[in-house]
Amino acid sequence: MEAIAPDSGYAGGGISTLWTPKQIEEILQNIRNFIRERIKVGGIPKYDEWGRPLGIKLPEPHELLQQKIDPEHPEDIKPSDVADVLMNYYRFATLDDTEEVLYYYKGKYHFGAETRIIKKEVQNMMKKLGLEHKATRYFVNEVIGHIQRSTYVSRDEFDKNPYIVNCKNGLLDIENWTFLPHTPEYLSLRQINAEFNPDAVPRRFLQFLSEVLGTPEDSVTITQFFGYTLLGDNRYEKILILFGSGKNGKSTLLNVLTAFLGEENVLTRPLQELIESKFARADLYGKMVNISDDIPWKAFKSTGLLKMLTSRTLVTAEKKFKNSFQFENRAKFIFAGNILPRAHDGTEAFYRRLLIVVFPKTIPPKKRDPQLLEKLTTPEELSGILNLALAGLALLIHHNGFICDKSPDEIEELYEKLSNPVAMFVEEFIVRDRDAWVPKDELYAIYLDFCKSKKLPKLSRKAFARELKLLLPDIQESMKAISTNNYVRAWVGITVKSAKQD
Repeated sequence: MEAIAPDSGYAGGGISTLWTPKQIEEILQNIRNFIRERIKVGGIPKYDEWGRPLGIKLPEPHELLQQKIDPEHPEDIKPSDVADVLMNYYRFATLDDTEEVLYYYKGKYHFGAETRIIKKEVQNMMKKLGLEHKATRYFVNEVIGHIQRSTYVSRDEFDKNPYIVNCKNGLLDIENWTFLPHTPEYLSLRQINAEFNPDAVPRRFLQFLSEVLGTPEDSVTITQFFGYTLLGDNRYEKILILFGSGKNGKSTLLNVLTAFLGEENVLTRPLQELIESKFARADLYGKMVNISDDIPWKAFKSTGLLKMLTSRTLVTAEKKFKNSFQFENRAKFIFAGNILPRAHDGTEAFYRRLLIVVFPKTIPPKKRDPQLLEKLTTPEELSGILNLALAGLALLIHHNGFICDKSPDEIEELYEKLSNPVAMFVEEFIVRDRDAWVPKDELYAIYLDFCKSKKLPKLSRKAFARELKLLLPDIQESMKAISTNNYVRAWVGITVKSAKQD
Protein backbone atom coordinates (compact mmCIF):
# COMPACT_ATOMS: atom_id res chain seq x y z
CA MET A 1 0.00 0.00 0.00
CA GLU A 2 1.76 3.14 -1.19
CA ALA A 3 0.07 5.75 0.97
CA ILE A 4 -2.27 5.46 3.89
CA ALA A 5 -2.30 9.25 4.29
CA PRO A 6 -1.72 11.54 1.28
CA ASP A 7 1.15 13.96 1.92
CA SER A 8 -0.94 16.94 0.85
CA GLY A 9 -3.78 16.28 3.27
CA TYR A 10 -2.70 18.49 6.17
CA ALA A 11 -2.55 22.23 5.79
CA GLY A 12 -1.92 23.47 9.31
CA GLY A 13 -3.88 24.47 12.39
CA GLY A 14 -6.55 26.37 10.46
CA ILE A 15 -7.83 23.17 8.85
CA SER A 16 -10.13 21.02 10.99
CA THR A 17 -9.47 17.76 9.16
CA LEU A 18 -6.41 16.00 7.80
CA TRP A 19 -7.92 14.97 4.49
CA THR A 20 -10.55 16.16 2.08
CA PRO A 21 -13.41 13.80 1.16
CA LYS A 22 -11.67 13.18 -2.17
CA GLN A 23 -8.46 12.17 -0.42
CA ILE A 24 -10.37 9.82 1.87
CA GLU A 25 -11.83 8.12 -1.21
CA GLU A 26 -8.29 7.74 -2.58
CA ILE A 27 -7.19 6.06 0.65
CA LEU A 28 -10.22 3.74 0.55
CA GLN A 29 -9.42 2.76 -3.03
CA ASN A 30 -5.82 2.02 -2.00
CA ILE A 31 -7.15 -0.29 0.73
CA ARG A 32 -9.48 -2.07 -1.71
CA ASN A 33 -6.69 -2.61 -4.20
CA PHE A 34 -4.29 -3.85 -1.54
CA ILE A 35 -6.72 -6.43 -0.13
CA ARG A 36 -7.96 -7.70 -3.50
CA GLU A 37 -4.47 -8.07 -4.93
CA ARG A 38 -2.94 -9.77 -1.91
CA ILE A 39 -5.39 -12.08 -0.20
CA LYS A 40 -6.60 -15.36 -1.70
CA VAL A 41 -9.73 -16.99 -0.32
CA GLY A 42 -9.82 -20.79 -0.41
CA GLY A 43 -10.54 -24.02 1.39
CA ILE A 44 -13.73 -25.92 2.19
CA PRO A 45 -15.06 -26.01 5.77
CA LYS A 46 -14.53 -29.43 7.34
CA TYR A 47 -15.85 -28.86 10.86
CA ASP A 48 -18.97 -27.46 12.51
CA GLU A 49 -18.93 -24.80 15.21
CA TRP A 50 -18.07 -27.40 17.88
CA GLY A 51 -15.19 -28.84 15.88
CA ARG A 52 -17.11 -31.97 14.83
CA PRO A 53 -16.58 -33.28 11.28
CA LEU A 54 -19.21 -32.06 8.85
CA GLY A 55 -21.35 -34.72 7.22
CA ILE A 56 -21.15 -37.10 10.16
CA LYS A 57 -24.16 -37.16 12.47
CA LEU A 58 -23.16 -38.19 15.96
CA PRO A 59 -25.61 -39.70 18.46
CA GLU A 60 -26.40 -37.63 21.54
CA PRO A 61 -23.84 -38.01 24.37
CA HIS A 62 -26.15 -40.10 26.55
CA GLU A 63 -26.80 -42.42 23.59
CA LEU A 64 -23.07 -42.89 23.07
CA LEU A 65 -22.62 -43.55 26.77
CA GLN A 66 -25.44 -46.10 26.83
CA GLN A 67 -23.47 -48.21 24.36
CA LYS A 68 -20.67 -48.47 26.92
CA ILE A 69 -22.88 -49.42 29.87
CA ASP A 70 -23.40 -53.01 30.91
CA PRO A 71 -27.23 -53.32 30.94
CA GLU A 72 -27.05 -55.78 33.83
CA HIS A 73 -24.71 -53.59 35.89
CA PRO A 74 -25.36 -49.94 34.99
CA GLU A 75 -24.04 -48.89 38.40
CA ASP A 76 -20.56 -49.97 37.30
CA ILE A 77 -20.29 -47.09 34.86
CA LYS A 78 -16.73 -45.76 34.77
CA PRO A 79 -15.70 -42.09 34.79
CA SER A 80 -13.24 -42.92 32.00
CA ASP A 81 -16.12 -44.10 29.78
CA VAL A 82 -17.98 -40.85 30.39
CA ALA A 83 -14.81 -38.89 29.61
CA ASP A 84 -14.29 -40.82 26.37
CA VAL A 85 -17.83 -40.00 25.26
CA LEU A 86 -17.34 -36.31 25.95
CA MET A 87 -14.00 -36.29 24.12
CA ASN A 88 -15.73 -37.81 21.09
CA TYR A 89 -18.37 -35.11 21.22
CA TYR A 90 -16.26 -32.06 22.10
CA ARG A 91 -12.74 -30.81 21.44
CA PHE A 92 -10.84 -30.29 24.68
CA ALA A 93 -7.34 -29.03 25.46
CA THR A 94 -5.77 -28.91 28.92
CA LEU A 95 -2.94 -26.54 29.85
CA ASP A 96 -0.19 -28.74 31.22
CA ASP A 97 0.97 -26.23 33.86
CA THR A 98 -2.28 -25.05 35.48
CA GLU A 99 -4.49 -27.99 34.34
CA GLU A 100 -7.24 -25.67 33.13
CA VAL A 101 -9.50 -27.38 30.58
CA LEU A 102 -10.54 -25.50 27.44
CA TYR A 103 -13.16 -26.36 24.84
CA TYR A 104 -13.50 -25.46 21.16
CA TYR A 105 -16.47 -23.43 19.94
CA LYS A 106 -16.91 -21.19 16.90
CA GLY A 107 -13.31 -21.05 15.81
CA LYS A 108 -11.49 -20.66 19.13
CA TYR A 109 -10.82 -22.37 22.44
CA HIS A 110 -12.56 -21.13 25.58
CA PHE A 111 -11.68 -21.46 29.26
CA GLY A 112 -14.15 -23.02 31.68
CA ALA A 113 -14.83 -26.44 30.16
CA GLU A 114 -14.95 -27.95 33.66
CA THR A 115 -18.22 -26.20 34.53
CA ARG A 116 -19.65 -25.07 31.20
CA ILE A 117 -19.35 -28.42 29.43
CA ILE A 118 -18.14 -31.36 31.52
CA LYS A 119 -20.12 -30.92 34.74
CA LYS A 120 -23.25 -29.93 32.84
CA GLU A 121 -23.03 -32.84 30.38
CA VAL A 122 -22.30 -35.42 33.09
CA GLN A 123 -25.41 -34.33 34.97
CA ASN A 124 -27.53 -34.38 31.79
CA MET A 125 -26.30 -37.82 30.72
CA MET A 126 -26.79 -39.35 34.15
CA LYS A 127 -30.29 -37.90 34.37
CA LYS A 128 -31.32 -39.26 30.96
CA LEU A 129 -29.95 -42.68 31.86
CA GLY A 130 -31.67 -42.74 35.25
CA LEU A 131 -28.33 -42.57 37.06
CA GLU A 132 -28.58 -39.10 38.59
CA HIS A 133 -27.19 -40.30 41.90
CA LYS A 134 -23.91 -41.17 40.15
CA ALA A 135 -23.22 -37.53 39.24
CA THR A 136 -21.44 -36.81 42.52
CA ARG A 137 -18.67 -34.25 42.89
CA TYR A 138 -16.16 -37.08 43.18
CA PHE A 139 -17.43 -38.75 39.98
CA VAL A 140 -17.39 -35.48 38.02
CA ASN A 141 -13.86 -34.73 39.23
CA GLU A 142 -12.77 -38.18 38.07
CA VAL A 143 -14.22 -37.45 34.62
CA ILE A 144 -12.42 -34.11 34.54
CA GLY A 145 -9.17 -35.75 35.63
CA HIS A 146 -9.36 -38.31 32.83
CA ILE A 147 -10.00 -35.59 30.24
CA GLN A 148 -7.11 -33.55 31.63
CA ARG A 149 -4.65 -36.44 31.41
CA SER A 150 -5.79 -37.22 27.86
CA THR A 151 -5.61 -33.69 26.45
CA TYR A 152 -2.52 -32.03 27.91
CA VAL A 153 -0.94 -29.35 25.74
CA SER A 154 1.63 -26.63 26.36
CA ARG A 155 0.21 -23.11 26.55
CA ASP A 156 2.91 -22.15 24.03
CA GLU A 157 0.97 -24.10 21.40
CA PHE A 158 -1.95 -21.68 21.46
CA ASP A 159 -1.85 -19.03 18.75
CA LYS A 160 1.63 -20.30 17.97
CA ASN A 161 1.73 -18.87 14.45
CA PRO A 162 2.10 -15.08 14.89
CA TYR A 163 0.93 -14.50 11.32
CA ILE A 164 -2.52 -16.07 11.69
CA VAL A 165 -5.35 -13.66 12.49
CA ASN A 166 -8.41 -15.49 13.78
CA CYS A 167 -11.45 -13.67 12.36
CA LYS A 168 -15.09 -14.42 13.13
CA ASN A 169 -15.49 -16.19 9.79
CA GLY A 170 -12.12 -17.86 9.29
CA LEU A 171 -8.34 -17.85 9.66
CA LEU A 172 -6.36 -15.17 7.86
CA ASP A 173 -2.72 -16.07 7.21
CA ILE A 174 -0.87 -12.80 6.68
CA GLU A 175 2.42 -14.53 5.86
CA ASN A 176 1.00 -16.39 2.86
CA TRP A 177 -1.95 -13.98 2.42
CA THR A 178 -4.60 -16.69 2.39
CA PHE A 179 -7.99 -16.89 4.08
CA LEU A 180 -9.08 -20.38 5.18
CA PRO A 181 -11.94 -21.94 7.20
CA HIS A 182 -11.71 -22.43 10.95
CA THR A 183 -10.33 -25.72 12.23
CA PRO A 184 -10.01 -27.11 15.77
CA GLU A 185 -6.58 -28.38 14.76
CA TYR A 186 -5.29 -24.82 15.08
CA LEU A 187 -5.23 -24.03 18.79
CA SER A 188 -6.36 -20.44 19.18
CA LEU A 189 -7.56 -18.36 22.11
CA ARG A 190 -7.71 -15.03 20.31
CA GLN A 191 -10.46 -14.25 17.82
CA ILE A 192 -11.15 -10.69 16.77
CA ASN A 193 -14.68 -9.31 16.62
CA ALA A 194 -14.67 -8.73 12.86
CA GLU A 195 -15.35 -10.79 9.78
CA PHE A 196 -12.92 -10.71 6.90
CA ASN A 197 -14.64 -9.04 3.94
CA PRO A 198 -12.31 -8.05 1.09
CA ASP A 199 -14.79 -5.43 -0.14
CA ALA A 200 -15.28 -3.61 3.18
CA VAL A 201 -13.80 -0.14 3.71
CA PRO A 202 -13.63 1.98 6.91
CA ARG A 203 -15.04 5.21 5.50
CA ARG A 204 -16.45 6.58 8.75
CA PHE A 205 -13.41 5.54 10.76
CA LEU A 206 -11.07 7.38 8.38
CA GLN A 207 -13.26 10.47 8.69
CA PHE A 208 -12.96 10.16 12.46
CA LEU A 209 -9.15 9.92 12.32
CA SER A 210 -9.11 12.92 10.00
CA GLU A 211 -11.10 14.92 12.55
CA VAL A 212 -9.15 14.11 15.72
CA LEU A 213 -5.50 13.64 14.73
CA GLY A 214 -2.98 16.40 14.17
CA THR A 215 -0.70 15.04 11.44
CA PRO A 216 -0.74 12.41 8.68
CA GLU A 217 2.21 10.78 10.44
CA ASP A 218 0.03 10.15 13.47
CA SER A 219 -2.61 8.51 11.28
CA VAL A 220 0.04 6.15 9.91
CA THR A 221 1.20 5.31 13.44
CA ILE A 222 -2.36 4.57 14.58
CA THR A 223 -3.01 2.43 11.50
CA GLN A 224 0.21 0.50 11.97
CA PHE A 225 -0.48 -0.03 15.67
CA PHE A 226 -3.96 -1.37 14.94
CA GLY A 227 -2.19 -3.83 12.65
CA TYR A 228 0.43 -4.56 15.31
CA THR A 229 -2.30 -5.73 17.72
CA LEU A 230 -3.11 -8.47 15.19
CA LEU A 231 0.47 -9.77 15.14
CA GLY A 232 1.00 -12.64 17.56
CA ASP A 233 4.21 -11.41 19.18
CA ASN A 234 5.93 -8.29 20.47
CA ARG A 235 8.82 -8.24 18.01
CA TYR A 236 8.76 -4.46 17.54
CA GLU A 237 8.79 -3.79 21.30
CA LYS A 238 6.56 -0.72 21.13
CA ILE A 239 4.14 0.95 23.53
CA LEU A 240 1.52 3.40 22.25
CA ILE A 241 0.79 6.49 24.34
CA LEU A 242 -2.22 8.64 23.44
CA PHE A 243 -1.82 12.08 24.97
CA GLY A 244 -4.27 14.95 25.31
CA SER A 245 -6.94 16.53 27.47
CA GLY A 246 -10.57 15.38 27.43
CA LYS A 247 -13.15 15.44 24.61
CA ASN A 248 -10.53 14.93 21.91
CA GLY A 249 -11.19 11.45 20.54
CA LYS A 250 -8.82 9.32 22.63
CA SER A 251 -11.54 7.39 24.45
CA THR A 252 -13.53 6.89 21.26
CA LEU A 253 -10.46 5.49 19.50
CA LEU A 254 -9.85 3.06 22.37
CA ASN A 255 -13.52 2.02 22.37
CA VAL A 256 -13.33 1.35 18.63
CA LEU A 257 -10.21 -0.78 19.11
CA THR A 258 -11.95 -2.70 21.90
CA ALA A 259 -14.99 -3.34 19.71
CA PHE A 260 -12.73 -4.38 16.82
CA LEU A 261 -10.61 -6.84 18.80
CA GLY A 262 -13.46 -7.99 21.06
CA GLU A 263 -13.84 -7.23 24.76
CA GLU A 264 -12.62 -10.71 25.72
CA ASN A 265 -9.28 -9.97 24.02
CA VAL A 266 -8.75 -6.64 25.77
CA LEU A 267 -7.37 -6.22 29.28
CA THR A 268 -7.72 -2.95 31.19
CA ARG A 269 -5.29 -3.51 34.04
CA PRO A 270 -3.47 -0.43 35.41
CA LEU A 271 0.23 -0.53 34.61
CA GLN A 272 1.21 -0.41 38.27
CA GLU A 273 -0.75 -3.62 38.97
CA LEU A 274 0.96 -5.47 36.13
CA ILE A 275 4.37 -4.36 37.35
CA GLU A 276 3.78 -5.23 41.00
CA SER A 277 1.46 -8.27 40.92
CA LYS A 278 2.17 -11.69 39.42
CA PHE A 279 -1.56 -12.44 39.72
CA ALA A 280 -2.42 -9.41 37.59
CA ARG A 281 0.16 -10.46 34.99
CA ALA A 282 -1.60 -13.81 34.61
CA ASP A 283 -4.55 -11.98 33.05
CA LEU A 284 -2.34 -10.92 30.13
CA TYR A 285 -2.17 -14.48 28.81
CA GLY A 286 -4.30 -14.87 25.70
CA LYS A 287 -5.01 -11.13 25.40
CA MET A 288 -4.27 -8.96 22.39
CA VAL A 289 -3.91 -5.59 24.07
CA ASN A 290 -3.85 -4.00 27.51
CA ILE A 291 -5.52 -0.59 27.50
CA SER A 292 -5.26 1.88 30.34
CA ASP A 293 -7.41 4.94 29.72
CA ASP A 294 -5.62 6.89 32.41
CA ILE A 295 -1.94 7.23 33.24
CA PRO A 296 -1.58 7.50 37.03
CA TRP A 297 0.19 10.52 38.46
CA LYS A 298 2.75 8.29 40.10
CA ALA A 299 6.33 7.66 39.16
CA PHE A 300 7.19 4.24 37.80
CA LYS A 301 9.05 2.25 40.40
CA SER A 302 10.89 0.54 37.59
CA THR A 303 10.48 0.13 33.87
CA GLY A 304 12.35 -3.19 33.83
CA LEU A 305 9.26 -5.41 33.86
CA LEU A 306 7.47 -3.12 31.42
CA LYS A 307 10.34 -3.61 28.99
CA MET A 308 10.11 -7.37 29.57
CA LEU A 309 6.35 -7.38 28.93
CA THR A 310 6.83 -5.53 25.65
CA SER A 311 9.48 -7.88 24.31
CA ARG A 312 9.62 -11.61 23.59
CA THR A 313 11.04 -12.49 27.00
CA LEU A 314 9.28 -15.06 29.18
CA VAL A 315 7.47 -13.60 32.18
CA THR A 316 6.29 -15.40 35.30
CA ALA A 317 2.69 -15.20 36.43
CA GLU A 318 0.37 -17.04 38.76
CA LYS A 319 -3.34 -17.67 39.16
CA LYS A 320 -4.75 -18.04 42.63
CA PHE A 321 -4.77 -21.65 43.80
CA LYS A 322 -2.93 -22.67 40.61
CA ASN A 323 0.68 -23.40 39.78
CA SER A 324 2.79 -20.50 38.58
CA PHE A 325 3.56 -20.48 34.88
CA GLN A 326 5.71 -18.73 32.32
CA PHE A 327 4.57 -17.27 29.03
CA GLU A 328 5.63 -14.89 26.32
CA ASN A 329 3.34 -11.90 26.54
CA ARG A 330 1.75 -11.13 23.18
CA ALA A 331 -0.55 -8.34 24.29
CA LYS A 332 0.36 -4.84 23.16
CA PHE A 333 0.24 -1.89 25.55
CA ILE A 334 -1.68 1.34 25.06
CA PHE A 335 -1.85 4.12 27.63
CA ALA A 336 -3.94 7.26 27.39
CA GLY A 337 -4.00 10.36 29.53
CA ASN A 338 -3.33 14.05 29.87
CA ILE A 339 0.00 13.69 31.65
CA LEU A 340 2.73 11.07 31.69
CA PRO A 341 4.20 9.62 34.88
CA ARG A 342 7.80 10.44 35.63
CA ALA A 343 10.09 7.62 34.54
CA HIS A 344 13.06 6.92 36.78
CA ASP A 345 14.65 4.88 34.01
CA GLY A 346 15.93 7.43 31.52
CA THR A 347 17.71 4.92 29.32
CA GLU A 348 17.58 4.81 25.56
CA ALA A 349 16.01 1.34 25.76
CA PHE A 350 12.98 2.80 27.56
CA TYR A 351 12.41 5.75 25.24
CA ARG A 352 13.00 3.61 22.16
CA ARG A 353 9.85 1.65 23.08
CA LEU A 354 7.52 4.63 23.06
CA LEU A 355 5.19 5.82 20.32
CA ILE A 356 3.53 9.06 21.43
CA VAL A 357 0.50 10.39 19.55
CA VAL A 358 -0.75 13.78 20.72
CA PHE A 359 -4.45 14.56 20.27
CA PRO A 360 -4.30 18.34 19.80
CA LYS A 361 -7.97 19.16 19.32
CA THR A 362 -10.96 19.56 21.59
CA ILE A 363 -14.21 18.62 19.87
CA PRO A 364 -16.79 21.42 20.41
CA PRO A 365 -20.03 20.28 22.11
CA LYS A 366 -22.10 21.10 19.03
CA LYS A 367 -19.92 18.82 16.89
CA ARG A 368 -20.03 15.81 19.21
CA ASP A 369 -22.11 12.95 17.85
CA PRO A 370 -23.67 10.82 20.63
CA GLN A 371 -24.10 7.97 18.13
CA LEU A 372 -20.52 8.16 16.85
CA LEU A 373 -19.27 4.97 18.51
CA GLU A 374 -22.26 3.05 17.20
CA LYS A 375 -21.51 4.28 13.66
CA LEU A 376 -17.83 3.38 13.99
CA THR A 377 -18.48 -0.18 15.15
CA THR A 378 -21.04 -1.59 12.72
CA PRO A 379 -20.09 -5.03 11.34
CA GLU A 380 -19.31 -3.47 7.94
CA GLU A 381 -17.13 -0.75 9.49
CA LEU A 382 -15.26 -3.26 11.67
CA SER A 383 -14.51 -5.37 8.59
CA GLY A 384 -13.23 -2.23 6.92
CA ILE A 385 -11.07 -1.42 9.94
CA LEU A 386 -9.64 -4.94 9.66
CA ASN A 387 -8.61 -4.26 6.07
CA LEU A 388 -7.06 -0.95 7.11
CA ALA A 389 -5.20 -2.68 9.96
CA LEU A 390 -3.96 -5.36 7.55
CA ALA A 391 -2.57 -2.64 5.31
CA GLY A 392 -0.89 -1.07 8.34
CA LEU A 393 0.52 -4.42 9.39
CA ALA A 394 1.89 -5.07 5.91
CA LEU A 395 3.58 -1.68 6.07
CA LEU A 396 4.97 -2.52 9.50
CA ILE A 397 6.43 -5.84 8.38
CA HIS A 398 7.76 -4.49 5.08
CA HIS A 399 9.64 -1.66 6.80
CA ASN A 400 10.49 -3.80 9.84
CA GLY A 401 9.10 -1.13 12.14
CA PHE A 402 6.98 1.98 12.48
CA ILE A 403 7.83 4.27 9.60
CA CYS A 404 7.05 7.50 11.49
CA ASP A 405 9.02 6.48 14.57
CA LYS A 406 11.05 9.19 16.31
CA SER A 407 14.59 8.79 17.64
CA PRO A 408 15.06 7.98 21.35
CA ASP A 409 16.41 11.51 21.92
CA GLU A 410 13.33 13.07 20.30
CA ILE A 411 11.02 10.83 22.31
CA GLU A 412 12.87 11.62 25.54
CA GLU A 413 12.51 15.35 24.94
CA LEU A 414 8.80 15.01 24.17
CA TYR A 415 8.21 12.62 27.08
CA GLU A 416 9.93 14.89 29.59
CA LYS A 417 7.81 17.82 28.46
CA LEU A 418 4.56 15.86 28.63
CA SER A 419 5.43 14.29 32.00
CA ASN A 420 6.12 17.68 33.59
CA PRO A 421 3.14 20.08 33.72
CA VAL A 422 5.39 22.93 34.81
CA ALA A 423 7.58 22.40 31.75
CA MET A 424 4.45 22.48 29.58
CA PHE A 425 3.33 25.65 31.34
CA VAL A 426 6.72 27.33 30.86
CA GLU A 427 6.78 26.48 27.17
CA GLU A 428 3.29 27.85 26.61
CA PHE A 429 3.35 30.97 28.82
CA ILE A 430 6.82 32.10 29.83
CA VAL A 431 9.19 34.40 27.93
CA ARG A 432 12.70 35.07 29.23
CA ASP A 433 13.37 38.79 29.67
CA ARG A 434 16.05 39.84 32.15
CA ASP A 435 14.47 43.28 32.58
CA ALA A 436 10.97 41.96 33.25
CA TRP A 437 9.30 40.54 36.33
CA VAL A 438 6.00 38.99 37.32
CA PRO A 439 4.37 38.71 40.79
CA LYS A 440 4.65 35.22 42.23
CA ASP A 441 0.96 35.09 43.18
CA GLU A 442 -0.06 36.13 39.68
CA LEU A 443 2.14 33.52 38.01
CA TYR A 444 0.94 30.77 40.32
CA ALA A 445 -2.71 31.72 39.65
CA ILE A 446 -2.08 31.50 35.90
CA TYR A 447 -0.45 28.11 36.45
CA LEU A 448 -3.49 26.86 38.41
CA ASP A 449 -5.83 28.00 35.60
CA PHE A 450 -3.58 26.20 33.12
CA CYS A 451 -3.76 22.95 35.12
CA LYS A 452 -7.54 23.24 35.44
CA SER A 453 -8.07 23.81 31.72
CA LYS A 454 -5.75 20.91 30.79
CA LYS A 455 -7.05 18.63 33.57
CA LEU A 456 -3.51 18.31 34.94
CA PRO A 457 -2.51 17.63 38.55
CA LYS A 458 -1.29 20.81 40.24
CA LEU A 459 1.74 21.31 42.44
CA SER A 460 1.87 23.26 45.68
CA ARG A 461 3.37 26.76 45.63
CA LYS A 462 6.59 25.43 47.07
CA ALA A 463 6.84 22.54 44.62
CA PHE A 464 5.93 24.82 41.71
CA ALA A 465 8.67 27.28 42.68
CA ARG A 466 11.22 24.49 43.01
CA GLU A 467 10.33 23.07 39.58
CA LEU A 468 10.34 26.52 38.00
CA LYS A 469 13.88 27.23 39.25
CA LEU A 470 15.07 23.89 37.89
CA LEU A 471 13.66 24.72 34.47
CA LEU A 472 14.75 28.37 34.52
CA PRO A 473 17.95 28.49 36.59
CA ASP A 474 18.62 32.14 35.66
CA ILE A 475 15.49 33.61 37.22
CA GLN A 476 15.75 35.51 40.48
CA GLU A 477 13.42 36.09 43.42
CA SER A 478 12.95 39.63 44.65
CA MET A 479 10.55 42.14 46.19
CA LYS A 480 9.06 44.55 43.64
CA ALA A 481 6.98 47.68 44.14
CA ILE A 482 3.59 47.76 42.48
CA SER A 483 2.72 51.11 44.07
CA THR A 484 4.05 53.43 46.76
CA ASN A 485 4.85 51.39 49.86
CA ASN A 486 3.23 48.32 48.27
CA TYR A 487 5.62 45.48 47.51
CA VAL A 488 5.07 41.93 46.25
CA ARG A 489 7.26 38.88 45.91
CA ALA A 490 8.19 38.47 42.27
CA TRP A 491 10.06 36.37 39.76
CA VAL A 492 12.65 38.48 37.96
CA GLY A 493 13.89 37.67 34.47
CA ILE A 494 10.65 36.42 32.92
CA THR A 495 7.36 37.73 31.61
CA VAL A 496 4.06 36.09 30.66
CA LYS A 497 2.88 35.64 27.06
CA SER A 498 -0.79 35.54 27.95
CA ALA A 499 -2.77 35.15 31.12
CA LYS A 500 -5.58 33.25 29.38
CA GLN A 501 -5.81 29.88 27.73
CA ASP A 502 -6.88 29.74 24.11
